[in-house]
Amino acid sequence: PDTSYLGAGKGVTTPWRWVDMMYSPPTDLTGVNAWMTNSIRATNFFNPVQRAFRTTALLRGTNSYALIVDDIQKDSSPHTYDWSANTIGVDSNNGFADPVTDVSFVSAPDATNAVLYHAADTNGYQPRLLLRVLDAQGNASPVQIVDEINAQGTHVRRIVVSRSNVVAPDFKILLFPHLAGDALPVTTWSNNVLTVQMSSGQLDRIYFSTNADGRTRLQTYRIAGQGAVATVPSLTATAGVAQVSLNWSASPGATGYVLKVSTNSGAAYSLVVSNFVGTSFTQTNLLPGTNYTYVIAALNTNGVSEDSAPANAAPSAAVATPPTISGIQIIGGNLVVTGTNGTAGANYSVLTSTNLALLLTNWNVVSTNQFGPGGAVNFTNPLNPNSPATFFRLRVP
Repeated sequence: PDTSYLGAGKGVTTPWRWVDMMYSPPTDLTGVNAWMTNSIRATNFFNPVQRAFRTTALLRGTNSYALIVDDIQKDSSPHTYDWSANTIGVDSNNGFADPVTDVSFVSAPDATNAVLYHAADTNGYQPRLLLRVLDAQGNASPVQIVDEINAQGTHVRRIVVSRSNVVAPDFKILLFPHLAGDALPVTTWSNNVLTVQMSSGQLDRIYFSTNADGRTRLQTYRIAGQGAVATVPSLTATAGVAQVSLNWSASPGATGYVLKVSTNSGAAYSLVVSNFVGTSFTQTNLLPGTNYTYVIAALNTNGVSEDSAPANAAPSAAVATPPTISGIQIIGGNLVVTGTNGTAGANYSVLTSTNLALLLTNWNVVSTNQFGPGGAVNFTNPLNPNSPATFFRLRVP
């Protein structure tokens, strides 16, 4: 996006010049369009883009800061993109914030870091702003301050982050307001995970993920400091017969736990149990031979922790109990076999052969039955008096 106003008490406001990149204004300013006003509505198309999404997060605490993610792409060709923010100050009660024209760099900026300041306020404070480019694609230039006269004829100074020769820069910006002498945050960006460490001990971890439409989503966790979530538990999974037993370490201060499972190696998780009190759980009625992946997170009054490292287990199939044959009779030309100690409801097969030495795989299956209540065995097989000697076997799968 072209421009963002960052003002005290106003959050992030989108000015007209950003909107007119996107679309002509609707005539109806009610419902989903109620946020729009005439001052920011475009009158015609101007420089339409393929996608433009803004995701913002304000992380409050002992040291507060903002994250701004702008996913933008004009088309499939490389271009130069400028991310910019107008420097504005206190609202002068006319509905607009007054421009700040004395903003300067504390020291020469590079392509990813700039610290800005302006004159001390009436209380003698020296406000400063750290702008840190966490990630942006394209050829980088140092952060700039650009003087210009806006459409209202007002002198403003804009902070500009430029990336050239790129199809989609996808800016990820951290803004940290502070005072002269305050320690700056230590940030680590790796594999779309941002870690922000403050000198106060505040520690945040933010996960960046991208939707199919190209929009960035953020998951934020306060690991230490004011408002920290509970410690991440460690999880173990033990396979059983058609079930998995889960055990995890207790997290100090946790009020409950959230357990999730995946059957596609963690690509997508579904909820097993939420706000569960305890440190063990057994999931039953599972498919034998299927690999189940579990993660656990801890809850406290500040929210939910990060997920634990995954734990995997593949339950086994139930092993049918070998039956005991207690009776063999010939009744009315039929062989009647009875017995006990089967697994109630489990299947078994009756096999026959005239050659006892024949491999079991070559025996004939003459029927498939189920063990009765209590594991009872009871099957009847017709006999042919003209047949040679025949051998019978029960096979439990």
